[in-house]
Amino acid sequence: LHDGPVMRLSWRSASTSAAVAAAVQEATHWRIQCEAGTDSRWTVAELQFCSDAFCTELLNGDLVSYMDSGWYSSEPSKAFDGDTISVWDSRCEACSPGIAFLGVAFLEQRSVGSIRLLQQSPCTAISLQWGSSSGSFQTLQFWEGVTKSGVLTVPSEEHSLWRLSCGGIVGQAWSVRAFTFGNERCDRHQELKGVSVASAGSVSSEGVWTSSCRGCQPSEAYVGTWIDLHPDDPGVKCVVVDQPLLCDTLSLQRHSLSQWSVVYSWSAVGSSDILLLGASPVDRWRLQCRQFYA
Repeated sequence: LHDGPVMRLSWRSASTSAAVAAAVQEATHWRIQCEAGTDSRWTVAELQFCSDAFCTELLNGDLVSYMDSGWYSSEPSKAFDGDTISVWDSRCEACSPGIAFLGVAFLEQRSVGSIRLLQQSPCTAISLQWGSSSGSFQTLQFWEGVTKSGVLTVPSEEHSLWRLSCGGIVGQAWSVRAFTFGNERCDRHQELKGVSVASAGSVSSEGVWTSSCRGCQPSEAYVGTWIDLHPDDPGVKCVVVDQPLLCDTLSLQRHSLSQWSVVYSWSAVGSSDILLLGASPVDRWRLQCRQFYA
């Protein structure tokens, strides 16, 4: 499964302690379950379980067997064969929420920090569940706004989650080509990771994320990312944003204690802008090309 755009999604923990438990939970059996229901069969081209938060360390060394809720034309091994053309498809058609699942069993207990998922006929809400050979499973993590391809991360106490939220747009969607969270000097954050979270939307082949909402309400559309935490980490002090479809009112928000809180807000934001905490629009300066000479 190739490295493509990261998955855009929103998430919530299965319980108030799930974010902390995610770092230590171990089990032999892991699976994902479709919680949204589907209009047709749920089809998965590739599924990878990883030990780290950014799905660079695959858990496939002691794989014993595959598990699923039943298949129609292609067995579950097709979702783990490294071939993005072959797919697993659910036996159920127009599956009800919580019916279809797909997973693996390991010889020894393993801890899952993230999954990489490629869907053909997608499920938009997915839970990550752990269990044992007895068949009893518990939900560790729940994700909403899941799209066809990307990484789903299990939050832990070692990471800080930040997002940039649109204050509202009239008559159009919001799109973001790139964004960076920085320190006081507005440098790229040293431990900035590539796994992002976002509200419902889509990613073009050029890597531009566009919100599903048109005429978005305040805080309905957002993009964000994880940042590694350190004892002396001051957090985000600067945001650099490139937005082809402009939202001129943005707020920086941080996730803490199971809720989002506004850290700072800006108005009169430009299409390509540098946003400093504590700075009004008149305090911000930028260079813009007015004419190009070949």
